[in-house]
Amino acid sequence: MAEMATFVQQLKQEHCSEHESKTDNETTPIPQTTSKSLEKKHRAKQAITSIRVPDTGLIHHDPFKILATWRSYYQCLFTAESEVESCEGELSEADCRAALHGMSRGKTPGSDGFPIEFFVSFWDLLGPDLKDDRLETKNYRPISLLNVDYKIATRAISGRLLGVIGSIVGYDQTCGIPGRTISENLMLMRDLIEYADWADISLALLSLDQEKAFDRVDWSFLQRILHTFGFGNSFRQMDLPFLFQC
Repeated sequence: MAEMATFVQQLKQEHCSEHESKTDNETTPIPQTTSKSLEKKHRAKQAITSIRVPDTGLIHHDPFKILATWRSYYQCLFTAESEVESCEGELSEADCRAALHGMSRGKTPGSDGFPIEFFVSFWDLLGPDLKDDRLETKNYRPISLLNVDYKIATRAISGRLLGVIGSIVGYDQTCGIPGRTISENLMLMRDLIEYADWADISLALLSLDQEKAFDRVDWSFLQRILHTFGFGNSFRQMDLPFLFQC
């Protein structure tokens, strides 16, 4: 972007200097020799004719191998080891504590009758047991309303995912991504409409709303997505007990 800005600035300066040298009544077009030369140099500099493989140091000149190198690079970048590791392992007490303190107060309790305030007040007693026993099937039971301990665990899992989701989900998706807002989509739509009007091209906006979208999620498909993006087995298996308990 910096090189492009420099290139545009050079063209502007050239145009201004040549324009000032002409008299007001001249109609001869401004010479394009210099601008074409700058453009050729810029294109030659921007062209990627070779690339080095980060892991091996091997340099590729073949276009298809260059593309394969870029693809491999970004696949590793979007599933960085540190991000994968941050989602692995059992839920810690710190994970659950952070999830608990991020929950709203004054909510109706689940079928066990314990509100969020109870867990906040007695966390020092409940915390360790909640962490150590979360994998024991005897500690879960079918319920119609989600209890607070259930909400703590699922929110803690969600917290891990939110820490890395911004690096794997495209910027056009703003819902549920920390740091993004729906206003970004509105501005994008505005820009598209303005561009279509300026370029005099056809444009159609399609709004789709799938009924019960979250309830219709295919969990096996979701598991394959997580695996494709490099999430480890520990994280992918962590939420399965919750799915069959609710």
